[in-house]
Amino acid sequence: MIDDIIKTISQKIPQSYGINLDGFKIDCDYLIEDKRFLSTSVVLTNNSENMIKIIIEIDESFGSIQKLSNRLRFLYSLIEYSHFSSYSIEWLQDKMLFRFITVISKDKFYVSGSIEISNNNYRKLYEKYLAEFGDILDS
Repeated sequence: MIDDIIKTISQKIPQSYGINLDGFKIDCDYLIEDKRFLSTSVVLTNNSENMIKIIIEIDESFGSIQKLSNRLRFLYSLIEYSHFSSYSIEWLQDKMLFRFITVISKDKFYVSGSIEISNNNYRKLYEKYLAEFGDILDS
């Protein structure tokens, strides 16, 4: 579903560029300064459907995959534009993928991107979740 939303918006509204996109990237750089993030990277791409790619390695202090998801949702809420925003979170075996798109105002511009967490500490949280709750796809 997030794919459809991103594709639709990217076909109707111009993407952010220049100082506006640089400002969004600076906001991302600032927000991911969390002591529980072992390493972070924020990269601008040429992909209109994933303009900002954020890669994070986490430490072992989150305790659960749900707490990690809540943290990402909170951080994103601090930078999303108020006109429109949509995101999805996928808990995959090898990574957590948070994808988003946000629009500053009608017909102005949008920013799309992703946050990926894929280190061993994430995989431990994923395995813990499976042990406690099982795989919802097996239901």
